[in-house]
Amino acid sequence: MPEYYLDEDWNMVKAPMTMQDLANWACFFQNKYFPDVEADVQVGINTNPKFQGAACFEPERMMIHIAECITPFENMAKIALLHEMVHVKLHLANKEDAGEDHGEAFKSEIKRLMEAGAYDSLL
Repeated sequence: MPEYYLDEDWNMVKAPMTMQDLANWACFFQNKYFPDVEADVQVGINTNPKFQGAACFEPERMMIHIAECITPFENMAKIALLHEMVHVKLHLANKEDAGEDHGEAFKSEIKRLMEAGAYDSLL
């Protein structure tokens, strides 16, 4: 559950997503959109200032990294998480475009998620 706080101008602001928030969403997305994928994947917030991009999947560690700079933007973080979960699925299926490539198998998975409504409240 997101927390709220008052900023220096007394505006109510939603706190950034936590690792627990991301793990809960990963579990929800796994059950709803990837029920056929059996993966033991960790999700973490990457605080390295040299980390480039919004997120990445590290297959050697079975780890999804979400950039700390996008955690204040809940929808963006969820979109990045879904994107990386597609990489996980393709990696486990030994597809060629499981890595940085976003080929036909990747595009097909994104289309499947769109048709399933995964992005309806996010875009």
